[in-house]
Amino acid sequence: MSIQAAYDHWSDTYDSDDNFTRDLDLAVTREILIGLRYKSVIEIGCGTGKNTVLLSQIAEQVHAIDFSVSRLA
Repeated sequence: MSIQAAYDHWSDTYDSDDNFTRDLDLAVTREILIGLRYKSVIEIGCGTGKNTVLLSQIAEQVHAIDFSVSRLA
């Protein structure tokens, strides 16, 4: 199975699965970025959008991309 296919398959349960690394990443990213402001941000590998909401709070414009179409959905 390719990496892309694996991420496509995982996208159905990614947000609801217990994943302490994912949750810690969001907490640390929030702590580091929350007081900052940007005109534009590019999020490469946005997955299901875990950090995209936070980025939309600190940037006027967010461009989020991922190679997994299922994750973008």
